[in-house]
Amino acid sequence: MIRWLVLINHIYSVKMPTQTSSQLQRLYPPDGLITLSVFTDKPALQLYTGIWLQGPPNRSGDYYGKSAGLALETQFLPDSPNHPEWLPG
Repeated sequence: MIRWLVLINHIYSVKMPTQTSSQLQRLYPPDGLITLSVFTDKPALQLYTGIWLQGPPNRSGDYYGKSAGLALETQFLPDSPNHPEWLPG
């Protein structure tokens, strides 16, 4: 099995159809036992891969290794207070 150790810490601008909360993303593992759905009314999504995640126990009794997780954070774009055109209409 090839394992990629990639650090991603990037913000993505997303086009929302309305100002109400909408489903932006859905993630699930190969076994399908859990699902993560992300809903937001914010114009940006921060993605961070867990390259520094190493050691906490996982649900199968083993331990997580590098890049075994990720974080998705919805937010406004950085510097948006200085760019009113970036804020939702």
